[in-house]
Amino acid sequence: MSSIVLSVRNLSISLRVACEQVQVVDRLSFSLNSGEILGLVGESGCGKSITAAALMGLVPPMAGKSVADQIQLGETDLAQLDEAGLRRIRGSGISMVFQEPLTALDPVFTIGSQLSAVIRRHRGESRRQARDSSIDMLNRVGMADAPRIMKSYPHLRFFGGWDYSKKLVKDKDFVKKAYKDGVPMGSDLPKKAGTAPTFAVWALKDPESGNLDRIQIVKGFINKWGRTDEKIYDIAWADDRKPDAKTGKLPPVGNTVDVKQATYTNDIGDTQLSSVWTDPDFDPKQKSVYYVRVLEIPTPRWSTYDSVKSGLPIPKGIPATLQERAWSSPIWYTPAEKRPENKW
Repeated sequence: MSSIVLSVRNLSISLRVACEQVQVVDRLSFSLNSGEILGLVGESGCGKSITAAALMGLVPPMAGKSVADQIQLGETDLAQLDEAGLRRIRGSGISMVFQEPLTALDPVFTIGSQLSAVIRRHRGESRRQARDSSIDMLNRVGMADAPRIMKSYPHLRFFGGWDYSKKLVKDKDFVKKAYKDGVPMGSDLPKKAGTAPTFAVWALKDPESGNLDRIQIVKGFINKWGRTDEKIYDIAWADDRKPDAKTGKLPPVGNTVDVKQATYTNDIGDTQLSSVWTDPDFDPKQKSVYYVRVLEIPTPRWSTYDSVKSGLPIPKGIPATLQERAWSSPIWYTPAEKRPENKW
């Protein structure tokens, strides 16, 4: 009997970039035997993560496409399955741990409801069983007070509207009023003429990680040359820092990492940040998209943790620290279409 767990033959992936299909993976083939660990090694952007996503059918059709002669998982060829078939396999037969864990959960739903939904879909457990399984998982990874965590929400909220009060994020009914007068992340801003949109953002630190450095809003838009462009705005930040008067750039938050010990302290940064921000460069005729990026203070990179734990030298040529970050879903703005004049 074959010991091959996964066999991939001639996997090719292309991504849509500025109305063109760009080939990022070309006829990749490999196999993985039972008991083996296979590592895909390469520079940033070479196609490692998108390869894993393609194996599970997670490349969005609007973003690109993947084709393969075969993606054999046990007795099943994933390349021949439709979306419904892949959904039955994901989570039970094959899973993926994404490299941005802070963005893995939807901030609109409780942590418990999201964990339980996955368990119920793939294991067929009852609501009570799925809840107990979720609590057990949280306990196994060392999360304190798992029942409380089940009822809590992830740590980022992002709303867009036209008339938000500057004091909205301090209001005890912040979320209720933000929904009433605007839209949450993942939505389109309603049309309104003659004013710039406002965005309400609130972020809370991960209890098991570093404090927060800053909140940024990243604005993507179509510039006057018809090309995609972006601009990054710092809208809230920790500690007593001020943007440079000439460049407008915010100074770094600092760094408490002890690389030799792979430790850090939360003596800098804040546990939560919030802001209500209005786009100072808003053009009502310009199609735009807004999303939030939250940066933590510097912490040891995973390679630093591994080296110290294993008693090995810190790798050269790669950063010893990094700033973890969380990303929101976007909020879109689309200009109102002009109706042609009726000449009759």
